[in-house]
Amino acid sequence: MLLERALEKRATVLIANPRDPVLANWWGLAALTEAGISVTPETALQLNAVMACVRILTESLASLPLNVYRRLNPRGKEEASNHPLWKLFQYGPNDEQTTFDWVEMMVGHLALRGNAYNKLLYPLAGPLAGMIPLNPALMRPFRDSKGQVWYEYQPNNGERLVYGAEEIMHFTIFSDGLKGRSVIEYNREAVGLGLAAEQFGARLFQNGATPGGVLQTDNVLSDKARENLKASLKERHEGSQNAHRTMVLEQGMKWQQVGINPDDAQFLETRKFQTAEIARMFRVPPHLIGDLERSTNNNIEQQSLDFVVNTLTPWTTRLSQRMQKDLLTDTGKKSFFIGFDYSARLQGDSAGRAALGNALFNTGAASPNDIRDMEGMNPREGGDRYFVPLNMVDANAPTPDPSADPAGDPPQEPVKKAARAFEPLFRQAWDRIVTAEVRGLRRALDGATLEQFGKAASKQLDEIKPLMRKHLTPVIESLRRAIDAKDTLKTEDFVEGTIRQHVQELAQELSEAGTLEGVRKALDGMDAAGVTDIIETETQRAVLWAAGARA
Repeated sequence: MLLERALEKRATVLIANPRDPVLANWWGLAALTEAGISVTPETALQLNAVMACVRILTESLASLPLNVYRRLNPRGKEEASNHPLWKLFQYGPNDEQTTFDWVEMMVGHLALRGNAYNKLLYPLAGPLAGMIPLNPALMRPFRDSKGQVWYEYQPNNGERLVYGAEEIMHFTIFSDGLKGRSVIEYNREAVGLGLAAEQFGARLFQNGATPGGVLQTDNVLSDKARENLKASLKERHEGSQNAHRTMVLEQGMKWQQVGINPDDAQFLETRKFQTAEIARMFRVPPHLIGDLERSTNNNIEQQSLDFVVNTLTPWTTRLSQRMQKDLLTDTGKKSFFIGFDYSARLQGDSAGRAALGNALFNTGAASPNDIRDMEGMNPREGGDRYFVPLNMVDANAPTPDPSADPAGDPPQEPVKKAARAFEPLFRQAWDRIVTAEVRGLRRALDGATLEQFGKAASKQLDEIKPLMRKHLTPVIESLRRAIDAKDTLKTEDFVEGTIRQHVQELAQELSEAGTLEGVRKALDGMDAAGVTDIIETETQRAVLWAAGARA
């Protein structure tokens, strides 16, 4: 009796208010919209505009490379290929999915359900081994009396499972602090209207593109006559294949139209508006889902950039910050971060890419091989050199006094001034050299003993010498030509001497550190201030060399 009453009560409440979303959610059902359509994540995907928007979001985000990066000192980043997460992001978070599949699923769950869950797989000892996605429809997060978050998961035909917060990585959108809510849930009426318009169109064509109506007669029809009439109408006049066939009426019957024709119902306008409405709902530019009515060749590129900045960026920020919070330790967060790579997405058209490559090359920010790599081309021999204009000086350098008497300058003063004009180039060259040194030495330090580090550091210092030649030789040679140096003083001699002295000083500093912790502190000391000291020392050395070259 109690069960019968409960079922009777449930049926009564549902019939009384079928459009109440809270009640529907309570019973695990879908509330009806004002258009009389039941909207769920599954039925929403049957609407072409929703499916197109979800595909654009999931595939666009999944195609962005996901990686874990090491922060460099004083600035910059590099792929942390020795980090445990690097392997998961490169080859897939579990045995069944690639990274593309996994990101696509996470974004799909968020877009349609507002929540995405992963079971984190940790061995008895060691780093994260994998992530298993869980069905958000079967998950219920809750707080206990102490405020601790737990996750109850009820698989189909399976045992009820309860996970602690540290076992689950939970992505949310429009979160109330515990559980997210989906775009579909907030916009069910817009989706319901779109589905209703599609059903209206389908039924219209099922009826031969003719609005509904009634047959009128003054005669009384028997049951058999009514059944014969219905069968005849269905056979000869229902379906698009029977459209516009002539209807033959007997016994004084008359046809009376009672439906609204598509023009009066503004059928096409409604469908167009709902497409734009749903694109706005997901913040997807209409041209990306095939609606080109208001797009032109002049604004499509700007709309695509707007899609990256205002749509993809919030999504990638949401995903990467949650992964950093749940997958990195407190210590790891100081040295590593997780992010998506936008470089391929922001390349633009061929003219824009050519202009960017030109600008990077002309300012010395990129070598020919750097630009070739950006374009997906293989490097060429001799393409790793950097070139800069010689008419650029430090904006903060003091302006020469035009009233000063040049004749009163010491003989070497013009040479020193010329050498000082090259200081920005020295700064750029040494900044690249020291950044590469610190990066290589930190890599050698990871997980090494003091003896192992000593061997690796010695090898690293040998490997840095070609890089020093590449960056220093063009600057010294340009300075040599600018001051018209004597032929007896060679650029190669000065560069090799600078390399020997720098490597010796760095090797001595590392050997005096004594311990691995001391080495770490020494590397931390090679920050912006350390680079400045090196630049000042090496610039002064170049000034003296230049003065001697003219003497």
